[in-house]
Amino acid sequence: MGKRTLSIAAAVIALLAAFPTTAHEYVDYFASGETHLSATGYRVAREVAAYAAQAPSRIVITAHEDGLEAATYADEQLDLWRAREMMLELMRLGVSPWIISIQTRGDTRQARYRPGAADEPLNRRVTVDIDYRPPPEPFAPTAPYVPGAPPPTPPRVTITEPYRPWISFEPGQSEVTREGEYRLRLGTFGCAPGACRIFVRGHTDTIGTPEDNLALSELRAQAVARALVRQGMIWDDLRVEGYGETQLVRPSADEVAEPLNRRVTVDVVFNPVRH
Repeated sequence: MGKRTLSIAAAVIALLAAFPTTAHEYVDYFASGETHLSATGYRVAREVAAYAAQAPSRIVITAHEDGLEAATYADEQLDLWRAREMMLELMRLGVSPWIISIQTRGDTRQARYRPGAADEPLNRRVTVDIDYRPPPEPFAPTAPYVPGAPPPTPPRVTITEPYRPWISFEPGQSEVTREGEYRLRLGTFGCAPGACRIFVRGHTDTIGTPEDNLALSELRAQAVARALVRQGMIWDDLRVEGYGETQLVRPSADEVAEPLNRRVTVDVVFNPVRH
């Protein structure tokens, strides 16, 4: 009986070890209709970043609204932007976006139940959960060491950021939206001045003359470049070009309004080989 009990206990421990457990959970609350972090939220972000730096982690941000917000701000996605604001603050503190996931719940999971379109501060919240994962296994050497052999030549490192920001625009406009600013921050994470090169390329649809569209594409690219500089990039790392309607993602006839063609793409190359 004793051996069987020990076997069951060992199996339970092994099962628990296979699934990461939540080590910490933090909460920030918001004023009605607000998406910016409170003073508590900034403290939460600092503590989460400190814990994430101690061990490999997975961070889950879950955002909520109360019933009144869900009814009043249905098109503004308050829960999504609350989660994104927390994510951006964690990124500013050095946490990689690739270990962060976002969940939005609207008013479907209330901390304090209130029927209908009710104002409830406890339901206007973001929770941040940290799940610890075991450290990865060390990599085996690719080749045995030979005493006296010359060291291998290091490769030329050119890494392209896997997330490629795609900034969309309204017809005839060149203003970078809040969504665009968020995409730029996400796509340039880890890009330090002098350590990367950023290619900003502007495009338009076929509404208007080719000459006007070339000028508009350049305005869009310059607007994105200025947004990148506001976020901490430097002009020397930017390569800014406009292509007008010459590189359509979705080919169309002349004078066709196509949202996919009204765009600026941003490609980030880390550790570029400079000449």
